[in-house]
Amino acid sequence: MGEKIIQPTFYNSGIYDTGSGGSGGDLVRIGNRSYHTVVIDGVRWISENLQFCPDGVELGAAGAPSYPAAWYYDNDEELYSLDGPRKCGLLYNWHAVKYLNDNKDRFFKGWHVPTLSEWQNLINDSGGSNAGNYLKASNLSWAPNWQGFDTYGFKTMPCGGYSHYADGSFNDICDYATIWTITDSSDSAYYIYMKYDASDVNNILRAKKRGCSLRLVKDA
Repeated sequence: MGEKIIQPTFYNSGIYDTGSGGSGGDLVRIGNRSYHTVVIDGVRWISENLQFCPDGVELGAAGAPSYPAAWYYDNDEELYSLDGPRKCGLLYNWHAVKYLNDNKDRFFKGWHVPTLSEWQNLINDSGGSNAGNYLKASNLSWAPNWQGFDTYGFKTMPCGGYSHYADGSFNDICDYATIWTITDSSDSAYYIYMKYDASDVNNILRAKKRGCSLRLVKDA
């Protein structure tokens, strides 16, 4: 394994601040926004949730559609965007994730949506059964007294998700982080989740209509 690069965390009164962003303060430009990055065991990840909604992805779609769609939690951009106090970015259904990744050379050349295997490597390299403690943001967005150590500057935020049921609903803010992988199986796909009161990181196979956060990893 390569050398682990530990990035200091930067916070202001419990509210998330992106700080210098990753090893050497490297940034990546996607759409009209620059994202901070971090290197863990030689692999560079975006250390913020994606907030990018190009043509082809419907923002704020009603229900849980089977076409590319994305939402701000509670459809509240002011509170939950990366420019707001909760710093969650967008929740995407997996159809949007696939659309973005299929067009990655146009949208974010040199980066891609991570596979389940790439996530598992990150988990193994970040503490294994205790990786949740080290990958969670250390600010007070997590349920009281359950924030992580943010050892690597990965800053996982508890942004909940969007229900895959027909009526659509938002749930689990402050309690869970749910982040898509590109790995799918029939009508479902895998996402990574971290729970406020658990030290580990797990994955689950759920309907592609569900809305989850999204991170990117740099091409090898």
